[in-house]
Amino acid sequence: MDLSFWAGLGGLPATPGKLVKIMDNAVKEDLNDPDVISKLDQTEGVPAYPTGEVYGTFVPNERIPLEKCLTGLKKDQARRGQEKNR
Repeated sequence: MDLSFWAGLGGLPATPGKLVKIMDNAVKEDLNDPDVISKLDQTEGVPAYPTGEVYGTFVPNERIPLEKCLTGLKKDQARRGQEKNR
């Protein structure tokens, strides 16, 4: 089994560019901070900070396999419920 976890920052399309740049710079700075790097190393975390365009396509692409997985779990749960009621 391959299990991964990711988290990201997102904003509304109308977020002012100045604010986006401030957040972008803050995240880049944090990912270069030795304390942050040390904590990520302890958890075997692999930092990645893609551009907004890349992240904007990544999220929907991640949703598709997740939906398939959840649909499969729901079907399996329903099947188990039917077997239990026999």
